[in-house]
Amino acid sequence: MAGPDFKDPLYLLLLIPFAAMVVWYVYRRIGERGAAIAVSSSMVVGLRGSIRVATYRFLPVLRFASIFVLIVALARPGKSVDLTSIKNPGIDIMIALDVSDSMMGEDFEPDHRLGVARRVVKDFIARRST
Repeated sequence: MAGPDFKDPLYLLLLIPFAAMVVWYVYRRIGERGAAIAVSSSMVVGLRGSIRVATYRFLPVLRFASIFVLIVALARPGKSVDLTSIKNPGIDIMIALDVSDSMMGEDFEPDHRLGVARRVVKDFIARRST
């Protein structure tokens, strides 16, 4: 099974500076050290973190993931399909049949107009298929 085909594969070259940006960010984060602050445990116990505080460390990962997906989307991935044209001699026929309430009129014996029209269409199709 082959991988996806890209309609604009040159956009994938943007992954090179993207990878450099990720490496630079990780290298920079490893070198940083936070300032140490002495806090008593009684102050920390009463604090309740918000969702933003709890998810703050995942924001860079989400940013990098969104940039990666954007770059891949710009390359327009897709699956190639080989189309073969089959020429078949024939005539296309479309049958339109009125199914309104007026077709329920019982002008014909023993059936109504719609029943007679259905029978005629079935006979026509049966004669065409041979």
